[in-house]
Amino acid sequence: MSPTSTQRRTLYECVDRNIFANATGFKSVKSNITSDNGAIIVNNLDELAALLSYYADLENSANNSHPPISPFAPSSYTTVVEQTIWGDGLAAGANLSWITGVVKLKKDSDTNKILEIVETGSSLEGFHPGNSWVHNSAKTSYGIDSNKKSGWATIAGTRTLYVIIGGIGNLFSKSESYNMTF
Repeated sequence: MSPTSTQRRTLYECVDRNIFANATGFKSVKSNITSDNGAIIVNNLDELAALLSYYADLENSANNSHPPISPFAPSSYTTVVEQTIWGDGLAAGANLSWITGVVKLKKDSDTNKILEIVETGSSLEGFHPGNSWVHNSAKTSYGIDSNKKSGWATIAGTRTLYVIIGGIGNLFSKSESYNMTF
């Protein structure tokens, strides 16, 4: 004996509208669409489950048969080279303070050749009271060797010393540059 339309409506109203969401990825949305508007008619919950599973399976098979390929596949990558370009040598041959030069490179993924120098930087590190360093990008120069496997940079900046002489603070600044290879 099949249920009447009133019994079917009561059955569907009692069922949680999102019962199939977890299993199929669909979510029930309230609507006033009727069969006259081109709606798909199902007669019971089994048919509804089969319908939603069918569309979920279609999506999965379409996505699995054509794995996503980025139209912009990475043909290059970025890497950073850091190098100590100055050290004070105050710790038995080691450094208490030092300047690290930094060069950010863009390289070809297949050949590993340098495509471009993206950015340079530098910083004063370690124990350096009364001593500061400001990187100067405008005065820093760099280049890529003809083999495109190596390059050089002349890292520029300003060193400032904060010195107290006879109770009076003084600033001493000097533009400096240091070479590095990569």
